[in-house]
Amino acid sequence: MIIVKTLAILIRNLALDLRYGSLLRVATLGFVFVFLFYPVIQGLVLDWSTHYEYSHGFLIPLLSGYLIWCRRRELQECSGETSLAGFGILLFGLTFYVLGLSGQEEFVQRLSLPVTLAGLVYFLAGRRITKISLFPIGYLFLMIPIPFTLYKAIALELRLLDAKLVASWSSFLGVPVFREGYLIYLPNITLEVADGCSGVLSILALVALGTFYINQIELPMGGKSLLWGLLIPVSVLANVVRIVTIVFLVHYSGEWVLQTTFHKLSGTFNFLLGFMTIALVGFMLKRILLPGEVEK
Repeated sequence: MIIVKTLAILIRNLALDLRYGSLLRVATLGFVFVFLFYPVIQGLVLDWSTHYEYSHGFLIPLLSGYLIWCRRRELQECSGETSLAGFGILLFGLTFYVLGLSGQEEFVQRLSLPVTLAGLVYFLAGRRITKISLFPIGYLFLMIPIPFTLYKAIALELRLLDAKLVASWSSFLGVPVFREGYLIYLPNITLEVADGCSGVLSILALVALGTFYINQIELPMGGKSLLWGLLIPVSVLANVVRIVTIVFLVHYSGEWVLQTTFHKLSGTFNFLLGFMTIALVGFMLKRILLPGEVEK
């Protein structure tokens, strides 16, 4: 019933005479958007606040707003105009939302939020403003936690990959190690590369905040594409470095290492190491591709 009423309001606003002014249309549709997606926003905030691994989600809307603010001069130079094509995208996003709601698919409902927002901007402001705002709006997709089933599938594959790399690197460093699946056998203890050690969540955080960094850095598109391509490999390698360090310390110092903050704050370490690596590579690329800019 709410969806039907919402569509009725949208259609009525589409037919509004110009004498009501654009401000009324923006205010009305903005209110409808917030009202309609309030349960989705509430669920996202709940996930960000109760699962620390998704806490970076709080930053995404703020960074998206900052990206819009950085484009304010371009936006001011554009003349907004209502677009029927935008209304079509708006209806598509709402349809996507209805399908998720009827099927009780929370992830689908969340995906529909940026799509509907893009359609709303297109409908109210036209193609040029939407084109300028497209990246900040699309950036909001990175605030959405991945489904648990997908997380488990990715985590399993990463656990096996990490275990293989850890066994090889540890053996190279002189640590006697034997691997079976995602179990690492040492002479004095058996270690498991568990879900929490897979690095999935640190990958999500690095992709989200790394994308913002790459968008802001002054580099040719080729350099930015290289950095984007490095986000996931760098995050995986950062996780392997952490696990190898733990294996090395456990072998030579004892099990007490497993109780340290270094072991418990695995995601934070992976993110910081990965982000610093991306920033370092970005700085090096800037020196190579834009030497004049670095000197300034």
